[in-house]
Amino acid sequence: MIFFIYSLINVLFLRTFWSELIFDRSKIGAVFGEVYAAEWALNHIYENIISLKNPYSHTPDILYPFGANLIATDAGNAFFIIFLKPFLSTHQAFYVTIALGLLAANYGMYLLLRKLNFSKLIAFVLGLSYGYTTYLMVRVGHITYFSIFVFPLFYYFVLSVLKATNFRQKTLNTLGTAFIFVITLYLNLYFFVMLAFSIGLFILYFIFKDIRLLISKINNFKTQLFLFCLFSLIFVYPFLKILYDTYLFEELPSVGGWGGAIQFSSDLFGYFIPSTYSYFLG
Repeated sequence: MIFFIYSLINVLFLRTFWSELIFDRSKIGAVFGEVYAAEWALNHIYENIISLKNPYSHTPDILYPFGANLIATDAGNAFFIIFLKPFLSTHQAFYVTIALGLLAANYGMYLLLRKLNFSKLIAFVLGLSYGYTTYLMVRVGHITYFSIFVFPLFYYFVLSVLKATNFRQKTLNTLGTAFIFVITLYLNLYFFVMLAFSIGLFILYFIFKDIRLLISKINNFKTQLFLFCLFSLIFVYPFLKILYDTYLFEELPSVGGWGGAIQFSSDLFGYFIPSTYSYFLG
């Protein structure tokens, strides 16, 4: 019932996305923001996957005659559209995947809160609000920011590993944890940094709060930690392979500050002061 209600609200509020199934607006050029660039990379990675090549392989289609690679394109949705692309255009498959991703954000947060023993009603409301956070209101053009489902699902799988009662459950949840961890890198590099930062903060918290508990958990789950590292390495290998080739033949770019954005990279006030773009918060 919870999933059905989330799905109904998803279709209602994201009807702009779902309407692409009825009429593909990309055919008349009614696409804006960075969608063109995102779909270009998405299609190239998809073509590499179905050709059984490294998804991030070098492409000669731009910057002739040197070409370019796809490791910094935030096009991880290509790994999801392989199930939709045989039936839909790239634009349609991309928009449906984004809509389903927000549904996954709703349900993922609901599952995480239920795992943390929140009541069903509170988990439902918070799960719903998370999927339609005001952070996304002004980023429809920068559509790769919509992949917020990775945060609740990652910690849902982590808690599932900690609470699992048998080896099979622990292994499957470890596999899910590793998959979400790596797919975050593929979907949005900023989100990957945020997720890694949050993991570091949790570890730092328990180092100061109860280091004995932390060491005990590491000892009890050392097999799962090993499997997490193994699965993550397998999933991320295609990316690392191309990154290494880039390092050898092109060199990595040298930038100042945080990714070059020195002036605007550390807006900590944004965590506490509501955005002026939010209609409801003002």
